[in-house]
Amino acid sequence: MQFIVSRDNEQFGPYTLEQLHQYVNEGSIYPHDLVFDGQNWVNVSQIINPQQQPQITSFAVPQITQHPKAQRVQQGPNLGNVVGPMFNSQKWIRFMSVLGFIVGAFESILVIITIFYGLGIGVFFGNLINAVISFYAASLLWKYANSINVLRGAFQINNLKTSIELQARFWTFVGIVTLTFVIIISLILILIVAGIGNFVSNLPDFPSGN
Repeated sequence: MQFIVSRDNEQFGPYTLEQLHQYVNEGSIYPHDLVFDGQNWVNVSQIINPQQQPQITSFAVPQITQHPKAQRVQQGPNLGNVVGPMFNSQKWIRFMSVLGFIVGAFESILVIITIFYGLGIGVFFGNLINAVISFYAASLLWKYANSINVLRGAFQINNLKTSIELQARFWTFVGIVTLTFVIIISLILILIVAGIGNFVSNLPDFPSGN
């Protein structure tokens, strides 16, 4: 039998009874979370320990009466609040990934044009670097979107960890690239200012009217 788990208006699963036991032990599913058993919404604890609690069911999502044990569990992180925004942003992550691949393909075409028309070594390496950056960033976003799909199908701590690590790798890469460009642009501006200063200092002195 398969079960759907609900928390904070987000639904996860389906899971088998063995998976429910496993995820409750891992702490990724709470005993007071709601689970649909095929007919009614009940607490997870009523499914995994049916002999310990009477089953009070309702076709509407019930209001959970907090008890001391549930209060202690809620002191941990509410993973539903973490993965909810992640699920909602998946389509935009996928869109930006596809856009990155398109930009990388365009830059690759420019590299080929540069080779055939001999537009210069600077233009060649510039387009090549842009293509590599675009493809790598797009691949990270694509993997990140895929990891969200995996997390949606199997709500486990390891899957959540993989998604967060991919997100961190993407922003680390973006930060390194941005810092590199800032340094290069700063050096170019310094050289331009130094060149202008040197040019002005070497201007000949024009004789005065006196």
